[in-house]
Amino acid sequence: MGCYIIVVADSKGAGEDLTAQEIFDMLIPLKVWDFREGAAGIKNLKAGDKVVFYLGGLKARYFAGAATLASDIHVKRKGDPDPLRAKGKDYFTRRAELKEVKVWEKPVPIKPLIPKLGFIKNKDRYGVYMRRTAISIPEEDYRRILEAAGK
Repeated sequence: MGCYIIVVADSKGAGEDLTAQEIFDMLIPLKVWDFREGAAGIKNLKAGDKVVFYLGGLKARYFAGAATLASDIHVKRKGDPDPLRAKGKDYFTRRAELKEVKVWEKPVPIKPLIPKLGFIKNKDRYGVYMRRTAISIPEEDYRRILEAAGK
């Protein structure tokens, strides 16, 4: 089992503009997460991995929830619900099913956590560590984020 941060960014350009929060709110109720083929960091994700969702963008920069991957990443199946495609986001062609999904009532801002997160080496430039879709993190960092959420 690995521990990861899934970074959700605002999506502009093709199709409708969507905030990270809107994307999160569309996918989480379906207990799925969608990815672009070849997105940075996803090749090592597998069923059983623990993930926390970090929402970036202009109005975010916080952790919003956690889940366990119930499946490996695969090509989306025809006929599955696909809210991102419905919004013109055809490039999200990969999917993983989720289980043990938790959406936190109160988002957990990243800034107070930065000094405590070991994977962030340069604390003044934390943003450079959040530029991948999936970031492998130590289990201790995963637990710190959950503790900050009160979980």
